[in-house]
Amino acid sequence: MFRMRDGSKTVRPHLIKRAVLTVLSIWVLASSLSVSALAADAENGIITGIVANGTEGAAGIGDGHDVELLVSVNGQSGDGPVTKTDAQGRFTFSGLSTDASYSYLVLAIHEGVHYTSEDIAFAAGVTSKSTEVSVYETTDSDASVSVVLGHVLFNQAKDVLQVKEVYLLVNTDDRTYTGATVVTPDGKKQTMSLSLPKGATRVQYTSGLSDQTAF
Repeated sequence: MFRMRDGSKTVRPHLIKRAVLTVLSIWVLASSLSVSALAADAENGIITGIVANGTEGAAGIGDGHDVELLVSVNGQSGDGPVTKTDAQGRFTFSGLSTDASYSYLVLAIHEGVHYTSEDIAFAAGVTSKSTEVSVYETTDSDASVSVVLGHVLFNQAKDVLQVKEVYLLVNTDDRTYTGATVVTPDGKKQTMSLSLPKGATRVQYTSGLSDQTAF
C-alpha cells in the first residue's frame, strides 16, 4: 500500500508477487470508462488449470478454494463465473466464448492477496486452453523489496505542469509483502509511502493503481 502524504492518500496495488508499478501523477482530469454488458456468443470453450503455491515449503492449494474468471470483450472487462478447486488445486471453466473479441484472466485470492493468470484467448479452431495461477504466502517484512529504478518526468502544458513518476520495484522473496501497518478501518495495510508536492491536484494512477486502491 502506498501512502500519499500531501493529500493523505494511501495507494494499495494488487499485490502480485513480482510487478512493475508505474505511478502516474498527471494534473489533468481523468476520464472514466463505462463497461458495457458482455455480449452472448456461441459458448463451447473450456479453460482448465491449477492454483499452485509458489512459496517453498508451504502447503498446496487444496479443495474448495474460490477461483473467478474475469472476462474481457473488445477491451471492456466484467466479472465472470466462479468455481472452486478440487483436492489437487485444479479447476475448470466451461461454456466459454471462443470468439476473437473475448479474452480471459483467472483470479485466485490467497491470504487476502489477488493473483491472476496470464491473458487467455482462443485461437481460431481452438476450444480448450490450460493455465496456472501462482499464489504465495505473505510476509510483513520488506527486507527483500527494493526500488531498482526511479524517474521523475516533467512536461509543461499551457498553464499546467504535468509530472510523471515511474518506479520499478522488485521482490526477490518467495513471499508477497503486504505491509505491517494497518491504515484503513477494514484492515488494509500500507506497503509503500510516496509524497506529493504541496498543492498537487488531479492525481491519476496507472499500471495496477486506481482510485479504488488509493487511500
